This record gives sequence, structure tokens and C-alpha cells, in this order.
Amino acid sequence: MCTIKCSQDSCGCKPEVNETHIKTPHKHAAVIKAWADGAKIEWSYKGQNYWRDCGGLQPCWSSENDYRVKPEPKPDCRVTLRVVKGEGSTAFLGNPDFDHNIAIVFDGESGELKSVEKI
Repeated sequence: MCTIKCSQDSCGCKPEVNETHIKTPHKHAAVIKAWADGAKIEWSYKGQNYWRDCGGLQPCWSSENDYRVKPEPKPDCRVTLRVVKGEGSTAFLGNPDFDHNIAIVFDGESGELKSVEKI
């Protein structure tokens, strides 16, 4: 509640006005605050799910776009195991009691196989 009082009777305003002010946060307020604190920001045309990096530029905070804090990339997943070739079969042993001889790396974002390495 805001009360405005006029000190001059001749100014033409009402001597006392009561108004209720409801502050509505900016549509992108949370992302703007994160950007002000140094977060990297991405934008997308409203309703699309293809995000573009704002880079070092100041976002324009258009109501026609969506904005978000750029997510941290998910780390790659590295799995080690022992591969043993037997007669007519191959065994993949993940037991930590065995010396592992293969490292397999999966992309943290897509889950796709990135590499296989003999260790």
C-alpha cells in the first residue's frame, strides 16, 4: 500500500491518494539475475527447443524469446573391465578383483560410445 500526500493544496492533485502497487517480476527475472552473477545464458525462439549460446553478448531479454542458464555439460562415463578370449567364447569381466584391460568411454550428453582403449 502506497500513500502519496500532497504538500500544496493549489497543485490540483488530491490531498491524499491510496494506491495498491503489486510488483510483477520481469518475465526473465531469474535468468537476468543469474546472468548478472556471471552465468552463461542461452536463448531460443519461443516454443522451440533449439538453444543458442548468447556468447559474450548481452542478451536482449526479448519477450519473443525464451532464455535459460546454460546447463553444465554432463561428464563422460568411463567403464573399465577385463576382456578374456576363451575357447569359442569371450568373457567380459567387470569384477574389481581382476586386472582390467579395456576402458570404454561414453559421451555424457548423448550416451554414445566415444572410445575404447586397451589399458
